[in-house]
Amino acid sequence: MAVVTNWGDAILSALANALNLLLTFIPKLLGFLVILLVGWIVATAVSKAVTFLLRRVGFDNMANRIGLTRLEQRMGVKLDPAGVLGTIVYWFIFLIFLIPATDALGLPAVSNILNQLVAYVPNVFVAILVLFLGTLAATFVADIVRGATASTNIGNPNIFANIARYAIIGFAALIALEQLQ
Repeated sequence: MAVVTNWGDAILSALANALNLLLTFIPKLLGFLVILLVGWIVATAVSKAVTFLLRRVGFDNMANRIGLTRLEQRMGVKLDPAGVLGTIVYWFIFLIFLIPATDALGLPAVSNILNQLVAYVPNVFVAILVLFLGTLAATFVADIVRGATASTNIGNPNIFANIARYAIIGFAALIALEQLQ
């Protein structure tokens, strides 16, 4: 342990080291803020574009076709399917920009965790897509089964339609779980 012989020099040396740390941190902080600002702008623009395109394509109507409106009524919540996907896209893009921002700040541990999270997010997207398409297909097949069994007078058409619907939804759920690992 070093013995302090001149307190004035020790205080000046400590202040110089603190000022040096502050001055080396400021560019890192500015880089972090600039990357976050660019990420926010890009994420907002892409999110609005995705929401606009999904509404143009009629995604809300497709989501309501698979029974999302009934789910909303049961839960007492108003959902905007295109808006929800737009928000998910926003946060995904923002997370992508957050990785280099934390690198610029000098936080490699946080960057590694964010890298793992961003690497896993596509699996979640694919699982959601599989569930959505599976539910859409299940509704379509249930309608076909209901029509076919009603026209041939074989049993209760609703029971057969529900069996077909839930079998397809169950299969889609298994595929989605496999995708999520």
